[in-house]
Amino acid sequence: MRESVLTSAFIVSALLVAAPASAGGHEYLCRNGSFPDENADFGLAIINGGNRAYLYDVDNCLNPSRCEKVGAGHAVPGARVVTGRTKGNYVCIYFFSNWGSAGWVEKSRLRALAVNSKPARSSWLGRWSAEGNPSVRITNKRGMMHVGGEAYWPQPDPDPDLPPRHSGEIDGKLTLLGNRARYGDDNRARYDDYCKIDFTLVGDILIASDNSRCGGTNVRFSGVYRRVRA
Repeated sequence: MRESVLTSAFIVSALLVAAPASAGGHEYLCRNGSFPDENADFGLAIINGGNRAYLYDVDNCLNPSRCEKVGAGHAVPGARVVTGRTKGNYVCIYFFSNWGSAGWVEKSRLRALAVNSKPARSSWLGRWSAEGNPSVRITNKRGMMHVGGEAYWPQPDPDPDLPPRHSGEIDGKLTLLGNRARYGDDNRARYDDYCKIDFTLVGDILIASDNSRCGGTNVRFSGVYRRVRA
């Protein structure tokens, strides 16, 4: 794998990005950026009921009076969502609209869907994208699963003659374990200092969580991916 040079500023920012959701007293936050890194038992669900299910995001949704709506974020009845961790009567969900939105929804508004814990290898294959950036491609090369991909920060410049400010690239073996998988540069002497990414496949949704060591400043492969055409 080729990586951008890591500066001291990157190391500081990476540590901040990688901080768990519980750091700083924000254990009840549910947001787009942190959703893939929750280390939750991810699943799928359908929004039930007759009204919109509003997404909430503040300090403590165990107390409904302190819950505030995430902008105009809501999921309509019948919408399929990705589920994350649970706190009291609320579940942190990720909902695909024009852009992905994350927020707390009351548990009673969700009907869980079955998820295959041992998907076939073919279920992993293809090109996957998290709203266009980052993106990965999973292939089966001579019986070995392989993942390659790119990520940028900020978004790639539309001018092809101008390279992105920061970038990251992965290219190597993908080790499967049920509906989870891991990519890692295990040829390095100190594994934790180099890129590793945990993937979870729930139906046709791929969730990735990296260790903030997969490229230049602020570059992340963490995201909620959908399969896209080649």
